[in-house]
Amino acid sequence: SSSRRVPPRRRRIGTCAEDSAAARRLPDGQYEVTLEVLAQKLRADGIGVKTATPMNDFVEVGVFAPEKTDPLYLTRHRIRTGKQPIRIIVPQEPSRAGVDPYRN
Repeated sequence: SSSRRVPPRRRRIGTCAEDSAAARRLPDGQYEVTLEVLAQKLRADGIGVKTATPMNDFVEVGVFAPEKTDPLYLTRHRIRTGKQPIRIIVPQEPSRAGVDPYRN
């Protein structure tokens, strides 16, 4: 089966993160979405100096279909400092996926 890129939503997790997403159709017609998340959490002191601190937070992960307002998938996942994959199965082809999708 072939994989297709899904546009990621770049968002902050804690204070900083990146993600990429890809989807592939499964034999049963569902789609496996794989998000590659790179997370880092920063804390700022009183004068604005930022220091990395370990991240171990629950953050929403969402997968969306074209022209639908309700997500195909929206659940909190534990996100830790560093790179980690998140794999999700959804019932139809996604148009976008990301971490903390409603954060501005």
